[in-house]
Amino acid sequence: MKIVKCGFLIDGTGNPPLRDRAVVIQGDRIKEIYPLNEIDALARREQAEIIDAEDAYVIPGLIDSHVHLSFSGTSDPAGDLYRDSEDYLMIRQVRNAQTALNAGITLVRDCGSKGMSILALRDAVNDGFIMASRIFASSVPITSTGGHCHFLGGEADSKNEAVKMVRKLSRDGVDYIKVMLSGGNMTKGSNPQITQYTQHQADRLVREAHMLGKTVAAHALNRRSIEIAVHAGIDTIEHCAFLSDDGTADFDAEIIQTAIEKGLYISPAMNYGTLMGYVPAPDEDTEDPRVQKKIAFWDELTETRFSTTRKMVRMGAKIIAGTDAGTKKTGFGDYWKALKAMNERGGMSAMQVLESATRLPAEAMGISDRFGTIEAGKKADMVILKEDPLLDLQHLASVSKVLLGGELAVNHF
Repeated sequence: MKIVKCGFLIDGTGNPPLRDRAVVIQGDRIKEIYPLNEIDALARREQAEIIDAEDAYVIPGLIDSHVHLSFSGTSDPAGDLYRDSEDYLMIRQVRNAQTALNAGITLVRDCGSKGMSILALRDAVNDGFIMASRIFASSVPITSTGGHCHFLGGEADSKNEAVKMVRKLSRDGVDYIKVMLSGGNMTKGSNPQITQYTQHQADRLVREAHMLGKTVAAHALNRRSIEIAVHAGIDTIEHCAFLSDDGTADFDAEIIQTAIEKGLYISPAMNYGTLMGYVPAPDEDTEDPRVQKKIAFWDELTETRFSTTRKMVRMGAKIIAGTDAGTKKTGFGDYWKALKAMNERGGMSAMQVLESATRLPAEAMGISDRFGTIEAGKKADMVILKEDPLLDLQHLASVSKVLLGGELAVNHF
């Protein structure tokens, strides 16, 4: 038995922080939560191991709902995927999952990887063979021939081909299904303004996945792809950017209202470029008109994405947080930057942001019986912070300790 003595407990439910609590851990689960002044007798009787966080803040393990563990996060992640061997990709996935854990991310939802090796890594983490973030994996995303991320290996064009791919992926043990409903920016020759599947194809794919007990996530950048996703009842809509040709928003409140009524979840999943705009390289001449044009374009695109997100937040959409880690210049240890931006520019309170990175993604993935909050019966995944994240989400950058299934997985100080 272990007991975590908490000065402040933020349990992920949205309730205010609880002062002076003790979280009792039996095996890999939370057994009970007691007032701190009632725990000493139990601790002596059970000879419990004490983890002292009486001067700290304890929160649920963070969940990053949109990452790509097999991607490099360099300036050319697609090129790296083409060049690197499968063995090297596995090593990268391990390193990225460990980097995430060190940042307090105890579970990542991998939204598309090259090949099926991600499933072996997921199982190794679950078996305790490797200490890294838990993984909720789709493996290869379903996409059209030559479509967005086709190089990952999941091409399917017709309705029957898409259904067959859902069945094959389910047979091979994926946790959920990922589909590319629109083109994307990372794939050469792809166009974010096109839709890759019709409404009828999407409806059939979702129906098959749900019959097999799998949730579905959809990459959707343009308005029509978002509309298809909502009407098909896709569980989580990734990016949901409503982007038009010129980078401005083609926002449709009626579509989002339908998504809300259906109980769907939205993951804005803004990567580093979207969060930060265009950052000139040290050797670039910032007075160069071409560089100025890039800066202006990315500044406008960034504000467009945040403006769209603020509208969805005000409408009451269920927002789940994600980083798109692994894409261009987007690492696995900087989740706090995305969360702080959602607070400062996305129209969410600090508590709403924490829920979007704990309870809500667990609900969206259908695993809230085990993850997402600090409650009796849940997995003992917790993060200990020295400072209050509700005062400043940048305090999430200073992780003291991380517990994964009750085991002390990270011990920085």
